[in-house]
Amino acid sequence: MLRKMVVLSMVVGLGAFAQGCGNDCDAAADQIQAKFDECGVTVPSGDDGGDEEAECTEADGTAALCVADCTDAVPCENLDTDTSNDDADAAAAYLECLGGC
Repeated sequence: MLRKMVVLSMVVGLGAFAQGCGNDCDAAADQIQAKFDECGVTVPSGDDGGDEEAECTEADGTAALCVADCTDAVPCENLDTDTSNDDADAAAAYLECLGGC
């Protein structure tokens, strides 16, 4: 259950940050995507096919980078779909980190 919450929040975050925002948002999306690539996690592109790019304010960029840093700290075992390796402590640490964002 905790693994699903972690992965879901990351997918939503990545989708939000991958909408073509400013530099910090793009950097955060790239950082999260690199972690997912490292761990073998695949996610939808988040591209809705629209031509408009989402605005990325300074606050959005700061929050995006914080989420990316939290994502980097999650062990790959907690990002896969195999629930036999659930680590409640790692999931709790991730959620606590997100709370600081």
